[in-house]
Amino acid sequence: MEEEIITAPRYVCPVCGYFTRPTPDDDGICPVCGRHPGMAMPPALLRAPNRFELPPLPRQDTQPLGFYGSEGPQLTAVTAVPSIHTPRDLYRILLRCWSRETCASRMRKHWSEENPTLGQCSITSFLAQDLFGGTVYGVPLENGFVHCYNRVGPYVFDLTSEQFGDVRLVYGDDPVQTREQHFAMPEKQERYELLLAAFRRVLESERK
Repeated sequence: MEEEIITAPRYVCPVCGYFTRPTPDDDGICPVCGRHPGMAMPPALLRAPNRFELPPLPRQDTQPLGFYGSEGPQLTAVTAVPSIHTPRDLYRILLRCWSRETCASRMRKHWSEENPTLGQCSITSFLAQDLFGGTVYGVPLENGFVHCYNRVGPYVFDLTSEQFGDVRLVYGDDPVQTREQHFAMPEKQERYELLLAAFRRVLESERK
């Protein structure tokens, strides 16, 4: 069965930046961010974007991926990176960025190229938040740590869920995770900067 990819309506919500408005003049509540277009927005943004501001339609992408949220309707967003419109686009780039150095230090000896998402959850979630907005949440684990993932409106995705193998996490009423919490740990701040630098290098290489 052909997979549905959400590409319409095409008009950008001026609050969250997602394709959610049926017409340029629609003033209803955005179903992604739940806010009214007129809420706390500069007048200059209360307009329909011209066609050059809209990203191209996402390609039909049927390659199976393993992360939670990779299947079914995809979040299609306007991001700061022209080549990234869905979590799947970001995931494919991150496969070239995750490394032993970006893995949490307590897990580093177990990291491998066969399990690249191991120990990458928080820094990956905050990088995804940089691009897609939304909120980072944490699933409490039995070892006392939390596993971070992203939620943007009704869309939930976890780019590093594959590290748990056949174990399926339950994403529900989990505590919000903030950068202040996580980056108070210098080791995590450094890993985030390493991941961001690798991410930028990959993007630069793709432009050449």
